[in-house]
Amino acid sequence: ECDYEDRKFDPFLYLSLPVSKSMAHLTDALAAFLEEEMLVGDNAWWCPQCQRKVAARKNIDLWKLPPVLVVHLKRFEFCRETASVRKIDVHLRTPECMDLSRYCKKSVQKSGATYLVSCIANHIGDLGHSCHYTA
Repeated sequence: ECDYEDRKFDPFLYLSLPVSKSMAHLTDALAAFLEEEMLVGDNAWWCPQCQRKVAARKNIDLWKLPPVLVVHLKRFEFCRETASVRKIDVHLRTPECMDLSRYCKKSVQKSGATYLVSCIANHIGDLGHSCHYTA
């Protein structure tokens, strides 16, 4: 409406990526994380210039990657029908060496966008009493 833009630059060490049953690769989760999102209705954005909530577009751009990156997969979702949390149990293929330069903003990340996967922590089981973690 007023064409106001707000940009924030936040350094980070980890990414919390969404997971869905339709995904097959870790890069699918990264692409979903970077998709533009419309903020409307209850999620409308407060515009400091208009002084009210307005529909807006939100997107995340990777400008500078950290030397060590932790990736967290958001594997749990809330089910409104049963008022419970359920696990999204899907295997995401991940290469041992990942080049994330194509996900970075143009020409900002000069080097250091390649990561070697060094550790994976697995959650086994559901949210009940019979779950545990392995690494």
